[in-house]
Amino acid sequence: MEDALGSHPFGVAAPNETSFTLAPENSAFGGIAKQPWFPESPREVVPVAFCPSSLLDFVDRPGSYSYPFPSSSSREVPGSVGKVAIPRITCASSQSQVRRCTRACGPCRQRKTKCDGNKPVCRPCVDHNVSCFYTDVKRVRDRKQLSVLQRKVEQYERLLHDLEEVEGNVARRIQTALRGSDTTSATADDGDFDSANSSIGSLNGLNLVQEDLNRSEKSVATGFFGKDSEVAWMQRLEDEAKNRSWRKAESLDSEATKAVRIRLPLPCSQTQRTEISAITFYLDDISLPLLDSVDPYGLPPKGLADQFFTAYVESVHPSFNFVRKTALVSQYQRFFSQPTHPSRRWLAILNMIFAIGCRYSQAVNGRADGDYDDLVYINRARKLALDETHIFKHADLHQIQVEFLMALYLVSKYQINRAFMFSGMAFRSAISLGINLRFVDGQTEYPAKEARVRLWWSIFLLEHLLTAITGRASCVGESLSATRLPISFEEEAFGRPDIQSLFQDSESRIDRLKLTLLQTEEEARASVSWLASCEPSPSLFFHCIVDLGAIGQDVINNVYSIRGFHDCGSQIERQIQKYCCILDTWLSKVPEAYRFTSVNSDEVDISSDNN
Repeated sequence: MEDALGSHPFGVAAPNETSFTLAPENSAFGGIAKQPWFPESPREVVPVAFCPSSLLDFVDRPGSYSYPFPSSSSREVPGSVGKVAIPRITCASSQSQVRRCTRACGPCRQRKTKCDGNKPVCRPCVDHNVSCFYTDVKRVRDRKQLSVLQRKVEQYERLLHDLEEVEGNVARRIQTALRGSDTTSATADDGDFDSANSSIGSLNGLNLVQEDLNRSEKSVATGFFGKDSEVAWMQRLEDEAKNRSWRKAESLDSEATKAVRIRLPLPCSQTQRTEISAITFYLDDISLPLLDSVDPYGLPPKGLADQFFTAYVESVHPSFNFVRKTALVSQYQRFFSQPTHPSRRWLAILNMIFAIGCRYSQAVNGRADGDYDDLVYINRARKLALDETHIFKHADLHQIQVEFLMALYLVSKYQINRAFMFSGMAFRSAISLGINLRFVDGQTEYPAKEARVRLWWSIFLLEHLLTAITGRASCVGESLSATRLPISFEEEAFGRPDIQSLFQDSESRIDRLKLTLLQTEEEARASVSWLASCEPSPSLFFHCIVDLGAIGQDVINNVYSIRGFHDCGSQIERQIQKYCCILDTWLSKVPEAYRFTSVNSDEVDISSDNN
């Protein structure tokens, strides 16, 4: 007995581990894989929670199964018990389930309450009568915010590139920020600025006067020539040639010759610059004779007067429309046909026209004697409107025209310094009468208003010409003028309905007569088609030349000036690029009749070069 039961606790033998398995034939667990009922080791027992839902697929119908009872003689189950009913486990109804939304609305998130996710308005927000809104998820929100920041950065960079009138330190900081460099590279940028500034050698010395111009009568008559003038360029060329010649001779000299040269004075190029009065080819040092014996009311013969008058109208007037041509021609014909007594200033204008026409005839015919002496007409004009009794009188339109014509005449005489003085007088007189502003008086006729516009732009062109010749500072610029460009039609066509509508419609006049400097790309394209439809005429030429002169004067004011001297190299380069684009735009607007191109192979074709 001890042998039979001593090895088993409680006197019961353990069932056979290998044979005690569930019978899969009639079992309700037929879908479960066969595994031993007991694990091999007690440590490997893993407690499993009872989960009825895992049995739903297998407990469709209660079935009978056999339970083996241990036996000392046999481990087979002697019989089977009755079927045991297992109740069906049903799932919870869908109505009792709470649907979880993927994203709650903003108010529900703030209140920390459940949200049903209905859009555009959820039920809790309707119950609480609050505004319902849904925010993007963080990834979408970050992507949108990044896109907004990127657009802002691009806008700021364009704004920084457009900044021109800033100090050197500010400009340096702006470029450093645009390059996205740190403190270390900022030091390198400073060196880049210095090298860029040094590379623009043509602008160095713009703020300097390197000789005493009050030293002699000749230097006073010559006056100052800025570094961007052709006379100053010739002066630098002369000095550089002398310096190179001196260095070359010094390198070829022997030691003995060098010792002798040490005791000799240095050449002029080594001690001082060549005087500007010795280089200039203008004739300001030649005085204009004042003829007191001339009769201010004298006139040339009718044939000669017609010749001078026609020469001026055909050769000078297209470039400088300082007066209404139709009114001037009508007054001229009436003056010689009827005994009238015009004003002294009108007679001064007529004599100035004779003087300029005489200068043109002298250049064509080669005569400068008798009635071809322009000094006679200029002295008549001086006595009529520019003597000591009239110079202190207040200037009217006729006086402005006299001063302008005197400056133009002096340019034809190569008296640039004197012409600069009279041009300044005409400029100041025009400013005093508001000629540079838009004239909107309802009582003045449109041709008279257009005449004032052309007078202002004629003064502007002459001032620009003298500024470019002398390299001196000028107060004219596009910011000083509020007048529109002159109309590109002759005065005889002002009565046409389309031109009358241009006079009356201020918006159309503003769009079509805006300077290229101030136009957008869309406005420039519209101007191209409009100017192409205009008939070729002196007025159309004057319109285009004024537009070009405004660009040139803006370049002088912003690059070749004290303002440009204080700018860094990168700023000047950007300005030059900007003006190159503006000039290309102006060129695209020039009508075909004034495009100086040629089909000959030996001449330059501007249009082909630009393409």
